Parts: sequence; C-alpha cells; structure tokens
Amino acid sequence: MTGKGCGMTEKERATKGLLRRSITLVTGIYIVIMLLARSGGIVEGAECSGDDIRYLFEFARDIIDARFSKQHASTLIRYENGEEWLSSRDLPREVVVRLWRNGRDISSACTEGATVFEAVRKASEELVGLLKKREDSDRWIEEGRLSLYLISARTPLPNATISVLQDRFEPGIHGFTIEHGNDTVTHLNSFAVVHNLSLEKIIERVCLRKWGRSFRWNTSQITFSLLTISHFIESSPRGEPVRLMRDLTHLNPSDLTMEGMRTAVNSAVGWYGEIQKREGLFWYQYLPSLRRYIADDNMVRQAGACYGLAQAARIFGDEKARACATKAIDCLLESIEYLDRAENKAFIKTEDQGKLGVTALTLLAMSELALEDRYAPYMEKMANAILSLQKTNGSMATYFLNRRRQGSSDYYPGEAMLAIIRLYRLNHDERYIAFLKRAFPYYSAYWRSNKNTAFVPWQSSAMSGLYQVTGDRQYADFVFEMNDWIIEYQLDESTAPYPDYVGGYSKGGGEPGNSSASYTEGMVDAYYLAKVLGDTEREGRYRKSLRDAAAFLLNLQYDDIDTFYLPRSQTNKVVGAFKQSPSGSAVRIDYTQHAITALARIYEVLGGKWE
Repeated sequence: MTGKGCGMTEKERATKGLLRRSITLVTGIYIVIMLLARSGGIVEGAECSGDDIRYLFEFARDIIDARFSKQHASTLIRYENGEEWLSSRDLPREVVVRLWRNGRDISSACTEGATVFEAVRKASEELVGLLKKREDSDRWIEEGRLSLYLISARTPLPNATISVLQDRFEPGIHGFTIEHGNDTVTHLNSFAVVHNLSLEKIIERVCLRKWGRSFRWNTSQITFSLLTISHFIESSPRGEPVRLMRDLTHLNPSDLTMEGMRTAVNSAVGWYGEIQKREGLFWYQYLPSLRRYIADDNMVRQAGACYGLAQAARIFGDEKARACATKAIDCLLESIEYLDRAENKAFIKTEDQGKLGVTALTLLAMSELALEDRYAPYMEKMANAILSLQKTNGSMATYFLNRRRQGSSDYYPGEAMLAIIRLYRLNHDERYIAFLKRAFPYYSAYWRSNKNTAFVPWQSSAMSGLYQVTGDRQYADFVFEMNDWIIEYQLDESTAPYPDYVGGYSKGGGEPGNSSASYTEGMVDAYYLAKVLGDTEREGRYRKSLRDAAAFLLNLQYDDIDTFYLPRSQTNKVVGAFKQSPSGSAVRIDYTQHAITALARIYEVLGGKWE
C-alpha cells in the first residue's frame, strides 16, 4: 500500500501506510459522527466501524468476482451470517459503488436497500452489468480500485434559491440530487473537489447535460436535496479500504508523528524534482481539475521554493533537496544586476522594478545551504543592496529600481529582515544588527495600527533571530504579541465545523487554506522563544497549535491514494504536493514551500519528538 510516505521504499510505505490506515479506520466512527452532527445530518444510533466497511468491500468484490467466475466466487456463502449481522445495524441504506481505473470510473446509480447489505448487493450487481458491456472488463476488475459512497442523510431544500443552497452546501462533504418532473440526477460529494467547481457551476452543468440549453432554473419546478456522504476507497486494487474526507486521506492530530512529518517533506521534495524544468526553475501551478499546468509564473514564489528546499536540505540532510535548490538558485543568479558601478550592491532582476522579495528569498536560500565559498560573494553584495533600501524612518523600499513604488509591506520587509539576521549568523557584520534595530520601531508600530495575518510569520522569524543575537526582550515580546493575536484565529476541535478544518487558520470564519502553513512558520519561532524564556503557559499552547497545524497541512498533501481520479500520466504532477485548501484541488509551488518550511522547522525546533 502506498501513502503519504511516498519517498520511502515500497515495503516501508506499505508498513507505515497500513498502520496509518488501520488507525484511520478504527477512529472512523468518531469522524463520521462528528462530521454528520455538525452538518445536521446524523442518524441516531449510526455506526460505521472499520470492520463494517472492510466487510462491505469484501462483499462487493466477491459479487463482482462471482459474476465473472473469478477465484473468490466460492466465498459468497460466508456472507449468509454476515448479512444478518449487518442488517441488524443502523448503517446508511443508500450507496453508490464505483470502480476507478486510470482516472476514469464505472459507477452504479444511487441505490437504496432495506439494509446497507442489500443496497451494496444491488449496486454491485448494477456495476457488474455495466462491466459486462465492456471488452476490457477483466482489466477494470484487476487494475481498478473499488469505491463506496454511503449516503447518511438526505435533506430536502424546497424552494431554495442558489444563495440559500450555497450557504448549506459544503464542497466535498455534500452531494446533491435534483428532481425535475420524473427525472432525478444525483451528484456525489467527489464532484465539487475533483472538478474544483462552485455549487452554481455544478448545477449549471448538471441541468445542461440532463435537460439541455432550454432548461431554466426555477425553484418551483425542481426539488433540491443535499446528501451527506461518507466516501471509502481501496488503497490499491483489492487493498485495505481507506476513508477519504473531501477525497483526501485524513489524519487526526493525535495520530501525528514526527516520522510522518519527515516522510511528508521527503515526498514534497520528490514532487519538486518532478516539476523542475531543465533550466532550473519550476512549473508554477497545476490544476488537477483541468489536467494541465497554467501559463503563469511568480518569481518571488520561485525564490521561495528554493528557500523551502534549502531548509529541507539543511534540517534533514536531504541531498535531493540540495541539488534541486542549487539548480534553481543558479538559474536565478543568471538574472543578477547591480545598483552601482563598483558592482557592490546586487539584486535579482526578474521583472522591471526588481522586487525585494525575490532577492531576499534567494539570499535566505543560499544562507541555508552553507555553501559559503560558492555563494559568499553574491550574499554580501545582495545584503548591501537590501541595506541600501532602508529609509531614515527605518522602513524599507520594496523595489530596487523604483524606490517610490511601495508594495507588499506585509511580506517583503519581513523576508528581507529574516535574510539579514540569518546572514549575520554567518559573518557577524554589525551593520546588519544596526539595520534591524532601526527597522523595528517602524514595523512594530506599523503592525499595531494595521494588524493583519500576512505580516506575522516573516516578522516573527526575523524578530526571534534578533532576540537570540541581542538578548533584548522587546523583540521576543513582539513575537509573543503577534502570535497571541493570530492564534485566536486557529480552529480547534471545539470551533472547527468539520474535522479537516482542525488546525487551520480562519480569520473570516470560512474555510482555512494553505496560508495556515505560513502562520505556522511564525508560531514555530514563538514556541522556541517561549521554551527558551521558560514561559510554560505559552509553550504548551503554542505546541498544541503546532501539532494541530501540522496535521491540517498533512491533510492537504496528495499521496498515491488521493490521485484515484487522475490518469497515471498525471499523478507525478501532484503526488507529494500540498494543495490550496480542503476543497480546493490546485497545487502551486508556494503552497508546498510553506508546508515544507513549517513541517521542517517544527521537526527541528522540537528535536524530532513531541514530548
């Protein structure tokens, strides 16, 4: 079995994956009940244990095998007692059975039975009928992964407008049915995530396909119902069944391990290797819903990818990460230019104005790799250019070639300040400390009058570094001030509406996204300071925050199981990458970079153990 540890050998992945999947199934009842309770669709007395699901998968497989005279056909008789056992349990009685192969599926209709056992039997037999129409049915049976959708609740929403439906619909959790006249169309919870579409777009597609262009949405003519669905899939053909949440494998914070985090970083490094172009930089963004890269780029994020890879190289001794990072850095250095004739102030010119962020993140990446002989001449000159951007009030211009233009004050100055303090640790140039001390009054006042989440992580890391060098408590206190503020927006078991939201940050109350990785980077430094300064209350609170956040991030990472809906030719474009959000399927180089940085720094600062 393969899982999120796809950087290991097949045998290692199988062992670790089986342990993780077993834990997931054992705790499945908790997840299902919490999920349904929060979505208003729980069925009293419902149970959904690992044994139940495993039994249903075996039964569905044996029905298919029996109809095609496969070797398992003789085992059907053993279900006589099982049918009585399952029929006595209050499990969902509507199911869909799907078989996935190479990104395509064959699917039964939504089938209802007097018991879940009967529903699975009917749906499996319908699937057999569809398979018999295909000449390649044997390949589908042997190479395909079976998938079960258990519909736990059906909530009619009569006369509902689109806005009402959108308020109730949760992508990846809910499916829906539309009834119009004698016709009924069912869409499963996978559809919104796989196709990355809003509810309105999905309904538009459904109606167009079923009733044609002449159909007009009219709430008096249709009946719309939300379906609360639990989705299970074989980890491999005939493999252990795994519960998916929004079509991703799910990990609870209590089951998180440091080894799992290290494996996740290793897998992410492997993904960067897959998407690195010949010249050294990376494909910027891939959309699984469209099966293609998009024609766009962002050089700040390209430099950020170098930084994340360099951290993985330093913290874990990952030579693949080092090779990948140096190749990309060398490509960026081909665009180096100078601000003075003496060529003593260098920056990376990747666009007309020369963004500070590109140079700062490239400098950070080089400082992580500790290749002083190779990069030292560039690093000092780039630092000189950054220092030249500082104004008399301590603030910084954010563009090298147009200093009147101001942008990204929440990001670029913090990135630059962190690069400067990291470089100071290498060469002890006192100009760097003076630069940071001049910047602190301006930027601390700036944040207090303009509190926002984007500012916190980079400044937390920079100020933590400045405290470690100077011992001046005001810098540590500012880190605590910012992170005590931002932690209030992190969702936990009592505030998250869905289990896969736990650990994410949501300032506006909506779905947390990959930006949670950035906030976690700052929280790592806040945790470190709390531990060093003996602030046990903050230390414990921040450590729980880090654990919850790490689990949230791992639940955004694609593994071999999560790519069931992609052709094999496309899976290397996503396996190991971290996606946009629980319901957003897109992957982008900065999503994975921030996740690598957060996970690697947690591992480093906690010394590879949670206790």
